[in-house]
Amino acid sequence: MFWAIVNFVHQKKHLQKYVSRQKDQRRKYRRRSIFGSGQDGEEWVNYLDRYKLEVKRVNAS
Repeated sequence: MFWAIVNFVHQKKHLQKYVSRQKDQRRKYRRRSIFGSGQDGEEWVNYLDRYKLEVKRVNAS
C-alpha cells in the first residue's frame, strides 16, 4: 500500500511538471537595433543608379 501511494504521488509530480510550465523568458535586449536593420534595407538604394539601365531592359522585355 505504501509503495502504491509513493508511485501515485511520484506520477502526479511528473504530470504537474508538464501541466503548468513556466513561460519562456524573453530576450531583454534586441540582437540588432531597428536603426541598423534600416540601414541594411536602404543599401539597395545606393546601387539603384548603377543598375538603372538593366532594370529598364528587364522590365521592357
